[in-house]
Amino acid sequence: PFGWTAGDIVCTGLDDENDEADGFQFTVTPGLELECSAVNTAIPTDVELTKTVTDLADGAAWSFDFTITPGPDSESDTQTATNEAPTIAWSGLLPGTEYTITEPDTAGWENGEITCVADVPEGGPLDDLDLEADGFQFVAEAGLVLDCSADNEALPGAITVTKSAKGGDGTFAFTLTPKNGGASVSES
Repeated sequence: PFGWTAGDIVCTGLDDENDEADGFQFTVTPGLELECSAVNTAIPTDVELTKTVTDLADGAAWSFDFTITPGPDSESDTQTATNEAPTIAWSGLLPGTEYTITEPDTAGWENGEITCVADVPEGGPLDDLDLEADGFQFVAEAGLVLDCSADNEALPGAITVTKSAKGGDGTFAFTLTPKNGGASVSES
């Protein structure tokens, strides 16, 4: 079945009559008592998460950490998505184990939800197992490949300019001009 690899069928007391064919071939003889075993191995779950950001100037640098708990043996529990490498991954997750993917809050940003789609024969969105808990919770299934996404929105910045005038009153204009182009903002 999907998500499993089939091991060899091994029978004690007999040799496979045709190693080239699938399964175990033998001839039934009178009084034959045969004991065979087969081991199937679950294919581990893999997760890939792509980070996007909105309301940020093109080319601006950003980075966000994501952590999977419990962590896989093969990689670090925490991976960092950046503007230069927005896709991160964890592989070798143990089927039957419940995992949580989280993203800590980052000052100046609004975290979006983490959503995942199952890349398996039945496919489609995968439901978060605990909508009340932080992050995205799921149970790893044999052969499951998750394609996840998370979007953060940059919060607008604010500048306060305090101007004082000595010896009289006046109105002074200030212009804020983005360093790398874009529209200037003027206030009086």
